[in-house]
Amino acid sequence: MIFQPKMDAALCAQFINKTVSFRYHGVELRFDLSQSLFSSFDVDAGSKLLLKSIAQQVDMEEIRTVLDFGCGSGVLGIALGKRYPQCAVDFLDRNALALAVTERNLKQNHVTWRRLMHAAGLLGMPDERYDLLVSNVPAKAGNAVIRHFIRDFPAFVSREGVIAIVIVDTLADLAAAAIRDAGGTVMFQEAGKEHTVFHYRASASAAPEKDLSPYQRLSPSISHKKVSWKLGTVYGLPEFDSLSYATTLLLDLVASEHCGHRVLVWNPGQGHVPLFLFKKRSGKWIEFVLAGRDRLALEISRENLLAAGLPAERVRLDPRPSFHEVAGRFQTVIIFPDRDPGVPWREVLVKKAFSLLAPEGRAVLAAKSTFVHTLFEHTTNAVIIQDKRTAGFRAVLFRPG
Repeated sequence: MIFQPKMDAALCAQFINKTVSFRYHGVELRFDLSQSLFSSFDVDAGSKLLLKSIAQQVDMEEIRTVLDFGCGSGVLGIALGKRYPQCAVDFLDRNALALAVTERNLKQNHVTWRRLMHAAGLLGMPDERYDLLVSNVPAKAGNAVIRHFIRDFPAFVSREGVIAIVIVDTLADLAAAAIRDAGGTVMFQEAGKEHTVFHYRASASAAPEKDLSPYQRLSPSISHKKVSWKLGTVYGLPEFDSLSYATTLLLDLVASEHCGHRVLVWNPGQGHVPLFLFKKRSGKWIEFVLAGRDRLALEISRENLLAAGLPAERVRLDPRPSFHEVAGRFQTVIIFPDRDPGVPWREVLVKKAFSLLAPEGRAVLAAKSTFVHTLFEHTTNAVIIQDKRTAGFRAVLFRPG
């Protein structure tokens, strides 16, 4: 799943809130950071601790291939690629915006790279064994997912390769246990103020399945407006056992609408909205484009639609760093907007939605009430057809005026 960046430099710049300098082992670097991503005001302490440990403990002259797993803004892989230019570095993240910012940082630091991979964890791992796998393990991934990753990393590292990770101190015991479960040997361990670094090796067993199994959580049955559906849900996304206020309001609006045969869903989450529409149409022709920056959301939504009986050719994934980049024509455009501090969504989101509508098409949007208010307070060419609110959330069905 090679990521082909579709974000031009001017658009990407809107997501940058700060540029910081960082010195690594005699090399000067500059990183653009985004409030939409992890560590938006400085290179985080965990990454600094991990990079220091690699410089001191790993024989980098023997390293030729590196994977930065969950790369975020690209700090780990870029620092290593700049300091050790003999290394071919790959970057993997489930967030397309993270990869767009990583590409921006690679270019401004004049670091070459091999691949930017947009993937939900192991589902996107290439058939390759790296000399060094590095990861600032995200605590928000959930304990079960973290265990899977730490146990499965050895399958993607060469026989003499090293896995170097950093994790928050509260999860250090979990990480140590997962390394033991993998039959791993800890070669180096260091605790900082809030983080712990592990370098380990393990004899790789058979390669793990490249699917969403590490993320699997529950399989609830959901019902709304006399429509019922069952789905698999995953860690790392909300609405794993019930509908949110925003989704409930949006479903109330589309329940009585004829949504047409071609529907775009931006940020489909676990897949509740496309499943509701598919079930509501009782097998009538409908096709979906599932778009957004989170690969995990796109993959689980597609899996749920296929499991419900939608033919594979009638669902397409369109991973994008930003809603600005979506293209096509749709009878219905459904938007769960990203909240990106500093990005002028008020000026562009409604206009962009209209550009995606086929004649007589309609758009539906659900978010916090204050956010929706800012979108429409100065919009003069939108006709609001229906408007529902509850508990600080609001959903609006609208069309061009």
